[in-house]
Amino acid sequence: MSPEYDERVILVSSTGKDNKHQFFLNGIEHTHSHYPEVDICAPGYDIMGASCTQSKDALNNCSVNNWPYYGSYGGTSFATPIVAGVCALMKSVNPCLTPALAQSIIKSNADLIEDAYLFPGLVGAGRINAYKSVMAAGTKSLNGVLNTSTTYSAGYVVNINNATVLNNANIIIQARKEINIVGPFEVQLGSSVNLIIDENSVNSCN
Repeated sequence: MSPEYDERVILVSSTGKDNKHQFFLNGIEHTHSHYPEVDICAPGYDIMGASCTQSKDALNNCSVNNWPYYGSYGGTSFATPIVAGVCALMKSVNPCLTPALAQSIIKSNADLIEDAYLFPGLVGAGRINAYKSVMAAGTKSLNGVLNTSTTYSAGYVVNINNATVLNNANIIIQARKEINIVGPFEVQLGSSVNLIIDENSVNSCN
């Protein structure tokens, strides 16, 4: 790796439709890069993609390609946009998302790669799971003392666990999907809590 490598960058390699990193085409291995710095893998083999409608020969003469203008392609250039797209979805429900948090969420919610044992420590945390990553990014947890009037919101879920509202605080808690209360939740006299399901809710930064 370059000495200029920035830890905030998510390094991506590939898996195939069989959820394996190793890839063979017509009996020939075409496996993509694997090394200790890889953070995550995403589908990057045998990907359906668009092809050029025209091409140029060695003399720079143009010729028209025939239909169909699509085919099967591969490369980490196909896997990386999938990871970028998942990050964009995570950011849409959690505007407070930082590069470090995005990377942590993606890695902690990855699925296992079937042949990862062939590449120990070289294919990152596994294969990216878009659903689990976006849900995790859109979840907020509240606990402890809530004593200042404010709004807590989440892109999907708010989990309240062992929380107390006091000091005449007026608290609004909102989420797109659900609000879960686990364990003691006390609202002391003079304080108030409003629980709201709002399909447009996004994570607050508090």
